Amino acid sequence: MASTVQPAKLAIFNVVKAAVQAATPGVQVTYGQAGQYTEAETVWVDDAVFITEDASIGQVSHREQYTVPVVVSIAWQGDPGDASKVDARLHAIFGPIEDALRELGGNLNVANVTATYVSDKSFDSFIGEGGGRVAEAVLTVTVRSRY
Repeated sequence: MASTVQPAKLAIFNVVKAAVQAATPGVQVTYGQAGQYTEAETVWVDDAVFITEDASIGQVSHREQYTVPVVVSIAWQGDPGDASKVDARLHAIFGPIEDALRELGGNLNVANVTATYVSDKSFDSFIGEGGGRVAEAVLTVTVRSRY
């Protein structure tokens, strides 16, 4: 039997995409980083990171535990001194994703969802006029599965 990582990551991506499209249409959502085509507001489902994998020779059952990060990134053009606007926008995107992922629960054997506010940085010279801010947050989905 194959690992559960790819189907789990795809299910997480589909939930994230639906949550973003419903709450904040127009935000880019990608399966993996968008690379050179990253928009100002983007969400991506990153690569899974294994915590444990148990299997013995001859065993029919395997256990996996891994995390799948979901990254929310905003490049805000405007007053770099007003962090509250970028913070509000970040949470407008981040909140519905977190709620949707917490509802997944047993469907994917989601053990937990951890939210981390990663960064909020001001830039005087930003692409365009007037400076801006960049903020990121990460939701880490921990999945435990047996196959």
